[in-house]
Amino acid sequence: MPLRGSVVCALGLLLVVRAEPCDVIPKGLVVKTGSDVTVSLKAPLDAMCRTAHEWSHFDLSQVYWSSNRQRIDSGYYGYNSTVATVFIPSISENMTVECHFQDQILGGTFIRIYATRNPTATTNPPEKPINISCTVKYDDKKVTCSWSGGRNSVDTTYVLSMQQNGKYPENCSTSTNTCSIEYNLRLGDANKVTVNVTASNSAGKASSQIKFDPWNRMQYVPPSIEVEPHPSKGLRVKLLYDPKIAETLNCEVNYTDHPTGSTQLVYSEIKSQILTLDINNVKPCTEYTVSARCSSHHSKVWSDWSKTVTKYSDGSSFPVHLWMRIVPNKDEVQLEWKGPSPACSAIDEYKVFVDRNERKILKSNQKNTTIKLNRAVNEITIAAYKNGQLLHNVSLKIPKKDLPPVQNLSASTLGDQINVNWAAPNPSVNGYILECFIGPEEYFWTQTQETHASCKGQPYLPYTVNVVALYNEGPGHGQPLVIYTKEKDPAKVSVSPVEKYEDTWAEVKWTPVARNACCAFVVNYTVKYWTSAGPVLNVTVDSSKHMVTLSDLQPNTPYSVRIVASSAASNSTSEPISFQTKPYGSNFIKGFVSVAIVLTLSLVISVFIFIRCKKVEGHLVPNPKFSSVGTWSRKVQGKIYFEIQETQCEKNHFFQYNEVPFPKCPEDNEKHQDLSRDTAPGPDTPYGGITEHSGPFSGCHQGPEQKSVQQGSNARPHEPGSTSAQRTPTPVASYVTMGIFDIELENK
Repeated sequence: MPLRGSVVCALGLLLVVRAEPCDVIPKGLVVKTGSDVTVSLKAPLDAMCRTAHEWSHFDLSQVYWSSNRQRIDSGYYGYNSTVATVFIPSISENMTVECHFQDQILGGTFIRIYATRNPTATTNPPEKPINISCTVKYDDKKVTCSWSGGRNSVDTTYVLSMQQNGKYPENCSTSTNTCSIEYNLRLGDANKVTVNVTASNSAGKASSQIKFDPWNRMQYVPPSIEVEPHPSKGLRVKLLYDPKIAETLNCEVNYTDHPTGSTQLVYSEIKSQILTLDINNVKPCTEYTVSARCSSHHSKVWSDWSKTVTKYSDGSSFPVHLWMRIVPNKDEVQLEWKGPSPACSAIDEYKVFVDRNERKILKSNQKNTTIKLNRAVNEITIAAYKNGQLLHNVSLKIPKKDLPPVQNLSASTLGDQINVNWAAPNPSVNGYILECFIGPEEYFWTQTQETHASCKGQPYLPYTVNVVALYNEGPGHGQPLVIYTKEKDPAKVSVSPVEKYEDTWAEVKWTPVARNACCAFVVNYTVKYWTSAGPVLNVTVDSSKHMVTLSDLQPNTPYSVRIVASSAASNSTSEPISFQTKPYGSNFIKGFVSVAIVLTLSLVISVFIFIRCKKVEGHLVPNPKFSSVGTWSRKVQGKIYFEIQETQCEKNHFFQYNEVPFPKCPEDNEKHQDLSRDTAPGPDTPYGGITEHSGPFSGCHQGPEQKSVQQGSNARPHEPGSTSAQRTPTPVASYVTMGIFDIELENK
């Protein structure tokens, strides 16, 4: 096959980035009435609809479809990473199908139908085919053409014919919009090819014609590619193609970052059969998928994409980051570090140094270890080696004091992304560590120089987010906070039994929902309570309170209680508990008891006073006969009578006692004389001379004689001229008993 040009030129490179449009396919579809049709939106990863600024969050799961401006039910939708589809069953009319995103149309297609019972009964002839495009396959010597059917081309067949230099190959007939013819074409402007496409049905025919230079429509086979990591260039790509092709080719290299899915294109002009292309804009030790395609320097037709090759970029420049977590209640620290993936083969081993003393040697796939600490330890170092040569080393000092935390730490979510922002502390720092974790089993950390970072989280799980500043003296103090990427019902509240209650109030307590419990933050609690007669009452408090006093309750009444925990997204309700108020409150009982005590005391005091008064009023003086002081004769009955005389002399009282004799007791004279002798008063007798029988009430008095006596040492002799006869006092009867002091005076 003759080819244009024979000079192989030097290699030249030209890099550009292209973006493909989003498009709805198939176009100009004609189907039978009642057919099922699937319409698709093609949206490659580098498509303009994905990169447009106003659609920075483009998502194929969010597109929707319409038929004749009527929205199609989402149950007929489907999508994957690059294609969104809609299934339209049993089409019964011509329709325009359009794809929408955020109320904007991404593209559309028109579907025409024809009747199945009498397909020849159309009244409209077909329109001319449009958008005819042909390619010349370099490898299999085929000319393939495609076109779009015109409007009203119902029940139409197409015939493709082609001629070059007066020669006509065999025709190609089809009912679709694509057809291929095998033919060896001459290349060059003088050898243009004429292509004619004829559409025909029972109502007539219509045809269209184009001319083209086969050289300009040449489609080469995809190149073969080889990819290797390069120590300084990242990725080195070699493109190999047929050595018979001496023409300059334009090639595109597509490489995709697997962790993020980011795809980039490199455009290159090749003037030799082997192209060595270094891709510098890659991340170290990152997995990339690479493919390529080429076109003729004069052609606008690209080859198909080559087979993909997956390789890791060079990892020798991948940094090593070190972090440590002190294990609580133990003198040890958990070391964790991040280095290049073992798939890069960039590192052979790691070594751990404590204060420059080698402590451990670890394999390249090991990323953590535990080190015992003591107070003398100041610094821990992790070093990475390749072929015995030190590649990287990083150290952390053990802080001897609390270092300042970052300022204004905040976190927000967007989808499954947790975005964290903070302000730098006043002292200069060497970087920051961001921690995102649920527990030890799911722990993520990363190091950054910026004052913002992000991590991914799962919905309905509480993530603890912490940022630590790295100083020369060691890590600073952390300020953890908890956040959810997505919330739903919070955990149910556990309500405690009601223990404190009275007749009109009760104290309700509950165990608060922990901040790290599934599945949301509690904003407030609502206590709902009711009786069997209703209504349902409620009290709402913020999440910091865990007790409520219910007031204005009905005495001796059963109540039911539930606690509702509310989050920003939803709420949850606890199991009900019950209690019954008391018939009477403690204040009522205390008041009742106080009144009863007062009344009882008043009654007791009144009775006591009454009894005492009665006793004083009607009390009889006991018979002296029964006194324990002296002994009375059983034959003596009666009372002792004293006459008491009182005179006023200066300021002293003078008393004269006249003894009035009892009835005589002759049979006891001798006994009383003996007793008189035994008890004769002496000078020390208190009542000296009051009687010759000093024992009071000890027997009968003998004789009618009367004796005058004076009381005590203060008694004074009668003044001259004064006699008892001159001052005769009124006789007073006195009843005296020894041992008591009750005296009853009777006026005679």
